[in-house]
Amino acid sequence: MARLLVIEDTILDRAIVRFLEGAGHDVQVAVGVTEAGVLLEQGGVHLLLTNVENRGRKLLSFIEDARRQRPGLAVLVLCSQSNADVGRQLEVAGVAEMLQLPVTFVGVRDRVRRALDLRDLSTPITDLRSKLRRLQSGDLSAEQREILVGAASDLDTLDSRARSVTRSR
Repeated sequence: MARLLVIEDTILDRAIVRFLEGAGHDVQVAVGVTEAGVLLEQGGVHLLLTNVENRGRKLLSFIEDARRQRPGLAVLVLCSQSNADVGRQLEVAGVAEMLQLPVTFVGVRDRVRRALDLRDLSTPITDLRSKLRRLQSGDLSAEQREILVGAASDLDTLDSRARSVTRSR
């Protein structure tokens, strides 16, 4: 299963950690963003899960920086009704997925799975963007045409996978 990093400071967070471990995930726990940053630097983290309550701007900056430094990192943020605007800002910016409290364990599990599925799409999408950028300059050589055909095929595959992931939303 995936390696998850949970920034924990509430009883709810601890219960979610135990549930996700029981679901087979390798879960690391950090108390605060400083410790989370150290654990992220060690590598291998697929998803960051945190509760936005009582963390304010420092958490938002941390999430934005973490995603910028690790484009494939999935981020799931738990938000109460009073902080839903923060979660929506992160979603609109493409930085994180929001899950509004109250949550069920099954709901968290399903959103973690969905976030990981979407994360799995990000690497091929990045590769595809790189291929297409190479084609933007100059005339097309035979190699470039081959890359373009491959990129179009990759795009079709990703489009199909993305549709199946978003249907399960």
